[in-house]
Amino acid sequence: MKLIQWTLFLDMLGYGEMNGSIESDEQADQFISFMNQNAEIFKSQDNDSIKVGYKESNFNIYEYYDIQHALISDSLVITYKPKVLVKQISDQLYYLHSANALFIIAHRLQRYLYHCLEEKKIFIRGGISNKFAKIEGNFAVGSGIIEAYKIESKIAKYPRIVVSDEIVNNHKLVDAIRFLSIKLYAIPNLLVEENKVSFLDYARLMIRIGLQGELNFQNISIYHHFFTNHRDSIIYHTNITLKKIEELNNAGKIEEASIIKENVLAKYIWLKNYHNNAIKTFADERIERMYSIIEPVK
Repeated sequence: MKLIQWTLFLDMLGYGEMNGSIESDEQADQFISFMNQNAEIFKSQDNDSIKVGYKESNFNIYEYYDIQHALISDSLVITYKPKVLVKQISDQLYYLHSANALFIIAHRLQRYLYHCLEEKKIFIRGGISNKFAKIEGNFAVGSGIIEAYKIESKIAKYPRIVVSDEIVNNHKLVDAIRFLSIKLYAIPNLLVEENKVSFLDYARLMIRIGLQGELNFQNISIYHHFFTNHRDSIIYHTNITLKKIEELNNAGKIEEASIIKENVLAKYIWLKNYHNNAIKTFADERIERMYSIIEPVK
């Protein structure tokens, strides 16, 4: 018996343009350093002290999963490959443990998402599959890799991490995810559904409201840095895209401007709305005024 496997394919939006602008050893070294730091994030999340901490906790992820990852160019591939269980567990625990693994994945992704925003104003788009995958070194194989890639490239569209239909249609699993969302974080659901597409609600997870619905002010500096970078990155890319559209229109390149508006600007309009809706979760007007994006997007 094995728990449900989680396989992710994540892509950095704007990586190609950023990489293409590198024209010196210094620029190259800076970018390589950034990518090495990303790789180190995931290495550090599986160090010995963390493994000891999980061993002493109520849910030892390493008892149930072999955690594998690879950073290949601008793509991050992760799989939580389930181990054969030594002892049988109940049907309820099967789904709760599987769902708990997804929360651990989402938590660990927060640092990666934040680092990309803080250092390069890069947003992440991805897909999640429950199909088989195996990662060894820089090699990633299996149907889960292909499905997660297709979800990222064909379905996600906006900077979000979308889960497969098979996951969404597993009602016992979704019920377990919803239960842990409410019980542990007082958010309606880690998975948000929009136009029949479900994705990880990473912003509300970052907020981590207490069970009584009160803001944990001990973590206010974390909120501040994350949402400031999130807000400023959205505004930055929106302004650049609007300027590009204006330049193309002025040059009479109406069709090209329209394509950028539909394929690029739409992503940041979506992000703005997602960001503002997440900020409302704080239920605090002062915080909303501080972090909401009020700049109009034409």
